[in-house]
Amino acid sequence: MTTVLECKELHKSYGTERVLRGVNLTLKAGTISVIKGYSGCGKTTLLRCLAGLSSFDDGEIVYSFNGSIIKNGGSLHQNRYTLFPSLSIVFQQLYLWPHMTARQNIDSVWRKARDGYSKGEMEALSDKLGIIELLDKYPSQLSLGQNQRVALLRAISFKPKLLLLDEVTSALDAKNIEIVVNILRELKRINCSVLAITHSSEFSEQLKAEAYIMDGGKLTS
Repeated sequence: MTTVLECKELHKSYGTERVLRGVNLTLKAGTISVIKGYSGCGKTTLLRCLAGLSSFDDGEIVYSFNGSIIKNGGSLHQNRYTLFPSLSIVFQQLYLWPHMTARQNIDSVWRKARDGYSKGEMEALSDKLGIIELLDKYPSQLSLGQNQRVALLRAISFKPKLLLLDEVTSALDAKNIEIVVNILRELKRINCSVLAITHSSEFSEQLKAEAYIMDGGKLTS
């Protein structure tokens, strides 16, 4: 099975607080993994480093899908678009443009994709996610759970090789968690790897994902 990402001995501190203490992680193509851990243990910091959005103090991240490497405390912050569209991420904050409708938010990314889903496939995914009737509404007119699904569709619209998710089901009920799980399983079938932060045991169990625990700045399986 092809390796998509390899993280080696990643260290990061905020001042005197050591957040990541030698994190090692290997992700294979077409796999789903989850990271659990208490709030503030460094899960989101790790995702930001993996997405090239935050620098780190030491270690190395290798992206096999395009040959990019971040190492020795470097960062792709200025060149993070070299990872796009192969890598996509959905944060808890979602970052939906408030002056755009849900459709416009999604299209702002989808239309830039060369190998993304077709228009018909996007409509089918909108329907599966239960947002097809909401696409002409603005984020302020939608619930958090609805906006989470809009952000998820935007993130997967270009068929990324690696999808990073930060508590993407935190505001969803059991029915909508199941819908998201089914979408992620479809991504697995097209060889997309998923790494998700979650506090939901139900979400993790339904995904049948490989589970990691973040504790003391390290990952254990």
